[in-house]
Amino acid sequence: MLELSENNLRGTIPPTLGDLAGLRELHIFGNKLTGMLRESLLQRWRTGELFVAAESSLLTDVSEIDYEFSPSALLCSRHRIILLADGTAVQLTEKCRNRTPDDRTTYCEVKHGEIWAGEFPKLASLFERNGFVEFRRHYDRNVTDGAFESIRVIRGKERDEIIDYAEGGPLELWAIHRAIEGLASTAEWKKTETQARCPRWEETPIPYRHH
Repeated sequence: MLELSENNLRGTIPPTLGDLAGLRELHIFGNKLTGMLRESLLQRWRTGELFVAAESSLLTDVSEIDYEFSPSALLCSRHRIILLADGTAVQLTEKCRNRTPDDRTTYCEVKHGEIWAGEFPKLASLFERNGFVEFRRHYDRNVTDGAFESIRVIRGKERDEIIDYAEGGPLELWAIHRAIEGLASTAEWKKTETQARCPRWEETPIPYRHH
């Protein structure tokens, strides 16, 4: 084990660190390091051979994941999940007011919270291992009623967007959708507020981005 957390370290990770074949745990969280770990270390981290406690930016170049689930024929079922590399999480859910049996007025519930920082790079790695950048930009099936599942991933200066209607995409894309939903279900929600409507994922700038 190499314990270097909160040691005021600066600069990039030395390439020679990747030569430590017997290393099983690497703790470098809480420093001011830049750049990503060497690929040999990242590969061992992805397979579970090496445990790494570090900021997300040292493990992935993905900075934001934005997911929206929107049924084509249902009110009060659309929701959106925004996850940032720093652990920030936002969930926007369209809900019906239901003050009377005929009241279908909608509003937006906005929840602000956090996920454990170590979960974000794992999710980002799942995107890479499942071939996210090789997927088509749009999938659909010829059905009348289905759900749109949209993902926007920001990595470096690039943005990838995929829209999947009625689960027309590959199984790997379905697994990514469910992983995002599962991670959001474990978030620690600290603040809830309401507003008139939920902004759609294609609307920019995103008012909940904390850069």
